[in-house]
Amino acid sequence: MYGMNEVGSIAANVFEPGNATVGLLWEGVAAIIVNHETGQRLGIGEEGEICVKTANVMIGYLKNEEATLELIDKDGWYHSGDVGYFDQDGFLHHLGRKKDCLKYKNYNIAPGDIEQIIEKHPAVAQVVVVGVPDPIFVDLPAAAIVKKTGCNVTEEEIIKLVEDNVMDAKRLRGGVYFMDSLPITPSGKIRKLNVKNVVTKLYNAKK
Repeated sequence: MYGMNEVGSIAANVFEPGNATVGLLWEGVAAIIVNHETGQRLGIGEEGEICVKTANVMIGYLKNEEATLELIDKDGWYHSGDVGYFDQDGFLHHLGRKKDCLKYKNYNIAPGDIEQIIEKHPAVAQVVVVGVPDPIFVDLPAAAIVKKTGCNVTEEEIIKLVEDNVMDAKRLRGGVYFMDSLPITPSGKIRKLNVKNVVTKLYNAKK
């Protein structure tokens, strides 16, 4: 299921639980995908910010009109801060938070899109994709991976797997790094900034 406090339930995958999607929109829920920077509405298969409109959308944040106006536009669309896209069958795919997006040249890259590809490898237990800072290209996508016990996979295999399934801008130019574990918060979320710092040091050490 997919939802949030500000708007309630948005979508659920009750028809195809095996695929990487949060499902179809609930009745009474409308959603669109817009460009992160221009706000232009995007089409099928195009990645952008998920915006939602329902009868249950919140009135606003208490005593914080500025924050309310940042998230609910003049047409009533709630800007979720999440990145995703609709496929040709109407299923909504959730790729992560907008604030976690990488930028390679002029391309906005959702790490979740690359992570979903790597997660399919039978030797991968956990993966997180971060950006290695670069003075020219801004971010170089890099993957930190925890392997399943008793399994093995090489950096070259992961790089090739991603390369065969994504556009050129999403290739793992920052490299692949295998770790015993990933740092997590008390609530179980991966500390992406910590991972980024470690990966950046490892990348610079290879140069």
